[in-house]
Amino acid sequence: MHGQAGNLKAESTMLSSYPFIEIYLTLGIAFFLLGYGILAFPRRKYRGLRPLPAPPRNIIGGHEKALISPCRFMVFDKWAREYGSIFQVRVGPQTIICVNDPRIAKELFEKRGAKYSSRSSPYVAYELLSQKRRIVLTPNGPMHTAFRRQLHAILSISKTKQNLKTQELESRQLLLEFIKFSEGLGQPENPPDYGEPQSIIRRYTLSVMMTLSFGHRIKSLDDPIVRTVFDIMDDIAIASQPGQYLVDMFPILKRLPYFFKTWEHKSERKVEWQWAFLNDLLMRTEKQMNAGTPNIGLIRALIEQRQGMSEAEKDQKFLDEKSIAYQAETLMEAGSDTTAITAMNFLLAMVLHPDIMRKGQESVDAVVPTSRLPEFEDLESMPYINQIVKEVMRWRPVLPLGVPHLNTTDDDYDGYHIPANSMIVGNMWSMQHDSAHYTNPSEFSPERFEESKGKSAFESSIEADAMGRDHYVFGWGRRICPGMHLAEASMLLLVSRILWGFHLSTAKDKDGRDIKVTADPEKAYTHSAFANPKAFPMSFSLRCKERGEVIRKSHQDALKTWSEMKLDLFRET
Repeated sequence: MHGQAGNLKAESTMLSSYPFIEIYLTLGIAFFLLGYGILAFPRRKYRGLRPLPAPPRNIIGGHEKALISPCRFMVFDKWAREYGSIFQVRVGPQTIICVNDPRIAKELFEKRGAKYSSRSSPYVAYELLSQKRRIVLTPNGPMHTAFRRQLHAILSISKTKQNLKTQELESRQLLLEFIKFSEGLGQPENPPDYGEPQSIIRRYTLSVMMTLSFGHRIKSLDDPIVRTVFDIMDDIAIASQPGQYLVDMFPILKRLPYFFKTWEHKSERKVEWQWAFLNDLLMRTEKQMNAGTPNIGLIRALIEQRQGMSEAEKDQKFLDEKSIAYQAETLMEAGSDTTAITAMNFLLAMVLHPDIMRKGQESVDAVVPTSRLPEFEDLESMPYINQIVKEVMRWRPVLPLGVPHLNTTDDDYDGYHIPANSMIVGNMWSMQHDSAHYTNPSEFSPERFEESKGKSAFESSIEADAMGRDHYVFGWGRRICPGMHLAEASMLLLVSRILWGFHLSTAKDKDGRDIKVTADPEKAYTHSAFANPKAFPMSFSLRCKERGEVIRKSHQDALKTWSEMKLDLFRET
């Protein structure tokens, strides 16, 4: 299975050995671009309504050339400063409307949610790679309603409290792995791997979400399923970007002869090995359930729901095999990547701001002694930890442009016409770096949230005043992230425990000088739908020997608990 994934790149070069195919395909696309450039030219269908402001566009096509940049959110941010709180661009026949003001976002996505809560569902990412079953890309309708209800069974506030044990246990292994990383930094014969902290965090977040979705722990990144999981997540993150594939911009390209549709060739191969992987996990879960082995994952809950149903009932309630497997897989990928990136942004912020790190440590030390780890019950007494987490999410949003909405009918806003089926982007980056809302928005300053009084992200999201929200990373209205309670709880515990146990600082070169680190949003990050910080030099050190002993002892206790829970789908029953 893993070999099939690795061979895709080699297979994708097949067409390049036939130059005439590339010539015909290029000419065909050029004619499509020209045709759509003419047909899609803005027309004033609604007299009396103004067209939205827009940057200058190409004579052939629209704004495709400007959006080639991998760092698209910086292009949108530049346009937001030039064209205001709402503007539009054209990519082929598709209108993309960029909302840069929280008040407009609240009006459209929440107050007019019935019109603005669908998804554009990109063809490759949704119809091909997701088999029309990934909830984050699913348009409004019975399937989305059913999927949302299924997720609520494990992501509600009450269920999140029950699931905190998973995060609490996994964070113990994370702390132990950070000790091992810190011990390796002092060995000149072994140059440090500055990508290791990211690997440690990815194992933690992936194991938490894999446990909650499939009931399977990830003990290390050497787990045989990890590479496949990462490949699936990377494929979706890349394919979900607006304009990533020409066929997403020009649906008429679906009518090309199959031989020319390279996106379908590659997607079919990927879907084949992805489904083989997911179906294997599904069958292993059912096998363990039949043997009486406990499983705490979402997939077990969904399997139990469908017991006794006819095949028609399963299809009607979206509890068929593929729906169940993709639902569990979506929970895993959505929660693991976003939390891992947020955690890396936290580490980056602490390395760059040692004064804030020390203040965070003081906040933890005022509540938790050296003799034990911070617990969830302690967090209410650590308001500054809450402020740090809020500021990390505001300062470097994981999805700078969010996940685009789609409006299902024509509408008007403030005298502007908004055509039906427009892709509506909530520009989180620009909203969260607007100096009219945040003082010195480029600076990392948890103090800006002193007045939040420890409010949760959910409590902040229901503020009547859109400008009263702390940040917008969990989205809006009917599409607000169903896992926000879990994600926030995971980050709060992680931050408190890391600051309890460790000093973080810049790494030194061989001459003892600080190695420069930057948080430049373009240069220091890789970009897909996510903005992911690149590995950066950093130093970890235990705050004292006693804390290290507490971490080691707590990990030994966790091993005993995991042994009793039997969280291993590959264990023989």
